[in-house]
Amino acid sequence: MAYLPALCAALQEAAPRVKLLVEPLPVENIEEALRSSRLDFALGNLPSLLPRTRHSLFFEESYVCMTRKRDDLPAGNTLELEQFLAASHVQVRSLEHSHHALDDALRAQGVGRNIALALPHFVAVPDVLAATNLLATLPERLAHILNRGDAFRIYALPVPLPKAAVTMHWHEHFHDDEGVTWMRGLISRILAAFTKT
Repeated sequence: MAYLPALCAALQEAAPRVKLLVEPLPVENIEEALRSSRLDFALGNLPSLLPRTRHSLFFEESYVCMTRKRDDLPAGNTLELEQFLAASHVQVRSLEHSHHALDDALRAQGVGRNIALALPHFVAVPDVLAATNLLATLPERLAHILNRGDAFRIYALPVPLPKAAVTMHWHEHFHDDEGVTWMRGLISRILAAFTKT
């Protein structure tokens, strides 16, 4: 949700009376929430929704590792598998598909993480990393946003993982709705700018 500040600023300018509610839902509940108009959109890596919703691909996201800068870190931009396995990790246990798929993909390659801390979202990750030697695996764009102060080292993962497709989903019934169409366009413009960062 790193794009949320830009979206809020655009809404404040263009439609200050529009209310925005960000609601995490289990993936299995999203299609019904879209159909019943409880949600207008779902954004994220949600491949199970692709055959059942209208959708638009924003970008494909890679994952990286991030930890605080310190003297005992390896040089370069890649962590060796042994270093990755020896580290203690922060795990983000989001409702979003891609964060579950991350551990599934690692396990499929025989790679397990030593989880020292499990969190429900990424908001506390920078403060935790700044105070510890823990390693976090997170979306690459988010890692660079969180590292604006240059306090962290970012490494490529030591195992290849498939990219996560970040998409926006909406229900067919509301495809031509004027308000939904306008908002879909605004979100698309914000995410298009976000992909360039």
